[in-house]
Amino acid sequence: KIYIGAYEGSVYDVSAGAYIDDDSQVTDFTVSTGDRFSSIAGVKPASGLSQNFTRTNLEALCKNRGSGWHSLDIRQAAMEELLMMIELGTMNTQSGSGSNGIVNITDNSSYNCASLTGSTSALGNSSGQADVTVSDINGVQTNETANGKTSYSYRGTENPWGNIWKFVHGINIWCDGTMHGGVPYICTDYAFAESKNSGNYVSAGFSVANSSGYINALGYSQSCDWLMLPSETENGAGSSLPVGDSFYCSANVNGYRVARLGGSWNYNANAGGFCWYVMYGTGDKVRSIGGRLTYTPHS
Repeated sequence: KIYIGAYEGSVYDVSAGAYIDDDSQVTDFTVSTGDRFSSIAGVKPASGLSQNFTRTNLEALCKNRGSGWHSLDIRQAAMEELLMMIELGTMNTQSGSGSNGIVNITDNSSYNCASLTGSTSALGNSSGQADVTVSDINGVQTNETANGKTSYSYRGTENPWGNIWKFVHGINIWCDGTMHGGVPYICTDYAFAESKNSGNYVSAGFSVANSSGYINALGYSQSCDWLMLPSETENGAGSSLPVGDSFYCSANVNGYRVARLGGSWNYNANAGGFCWYVMYGTGDKVRSIGGRLTYTPHS
């Protein structure tokens, strides 16, 4: 059994003995003794607005909770994608669920514009859309009720798409400039590492798409047959079919790239449960990327 945090992660400030509820950029990323990543309601998700909120530092915050705690892993993300696809009967999760998620919030380039967590808490482990979600931009809070500005929960996981991007670990995209958007390398355990494509990282055996756009086809991996990453975009694909989500990549990339999932507050029809972004390098961090806490026994 695994635990996937109900809400996008926030930070518990160890020195203050309190949760950082407004994404103040003061996190201590020290391994073992620093702050801890948390999944709680009523706060703004953590981001890299100005602090060093990289994928590596996110994983450190999660592991600071103790054995078994990590950030969202590619296998866990794929598991939820498979479940949603089966239950909703489509890969277009926005259409299948009847909820756009939080994707129509007007962006302000100076702030983390993610809405507060927890508005779907009354649903428990059921799926559904919140009646009201609190938008928060630079401390100005607004009660939102429209589809596109309210949270959706899938089986207890709030905002599997929209609101804020989530870093996904256990996957490194590598390319030498000749393999389209790069080859996914998948970690076989929980010893995550950046810029690695050997040892406990195995090749998925295909290259992701070489241009950004709506997803038209998925690659197939014999070694990781559960993996669903785009191998082709556009060519007739759109916001409805066959997947309905966008993929973001760099053509003929040279080096390593990290993965993030879902889209954020202003991605409209491009967002969704299969919306992946693999354009950023290992040390990148921005105001629109957060994370999700997970727990796996004996990891």
